[in-house]
Amino acid sequence: MTGTDKGRSYLVDVEKGSLIYDFFPCTDWISAVAISEDNRFAVISSFDRSLKILHVNSLSVSNEIKIDSVVEMIQFIENDTFLAITRDGRIIKVDAKNRQIIQEARISEKIWPSEMCVSHSKKFVYIGTRESKVFALHVNSLELMFSIELNRGGITSLVRTPKYFIIGFKSGEVQFFNHREYEDNFILNVKLHKIKEATEIFEQNIFLMTHRETNNVYNLWLERKDSIIQLLSTGIIDKAQEIAHDFLFHPKCKKEM
Repeated sequence: MTGTDKGRSYLVDVEKGSLIYDFFPCTDWISAVAISEDNRFAVISSFDRSLKILHVNSLSVSNEIKIDSVVEMIQFIENDTFLAITRDGRIIKVDAKNRQIIQEARISEKIWPSEMCVSHSKKFVYIGTRESKVFALHVNSLELMFSIELNRGGITSLVRTPKYFIIGFKSGEVQFFNHREYEDNFILNVKLHKIKEATEIFEQNIFLMTHRETNNVYNLWLERKDSIIQLLSTGIIDKAQEIAHDFLFHPKCKKEM
């Protein structure tokens, strides 16, 4: 699926190299398009600040949602749910089947999101900006996991492979980040319940904050939480803070603290 600066959107058969459908024209430049993995829903956004949700089989518009900002990119995370990033720094989660916004969050102030990709597990979303920043959010809660500033000019492409983050910049530069670097040490420390040592590895590779093993960190937090609460209730605050400190990188732990 693709769109043009003339407000036209097209559904293309990439195997046959043929045009399947020419959608109705929008009133302005098409800013983003996406289609679900099961080819059931398509979404078109234009500079008129709207999201048009279509049923691909019937090629009919099921709804139009006004969102008060231009959408930069759209990506489905489930067959009937998609994420959209907007120029005013928001991320929006939309239920395509029921045609409604179900969640929304401000990524950060004074940023212009430009690119987005989702982890293979669909648990995390990564957002690049024109300010050369990368934000990682938890898909379910839209809470921030981490952010980094790359100081390379605006981000124009953001791709996550099983081993690398590949980030392209407006300058023409491309950087490769091994998001699995120090993975073995991180996993070992978590298995040994050495959370302090595990979280210190984030200073060398911050992308491990969204590693699958962080779920086991949260499970360990659940085991320790009762002890922390008991220490707080008896006024032993310093000890409680000492135990909790290394878990607080995780947004769930931070919220529950």
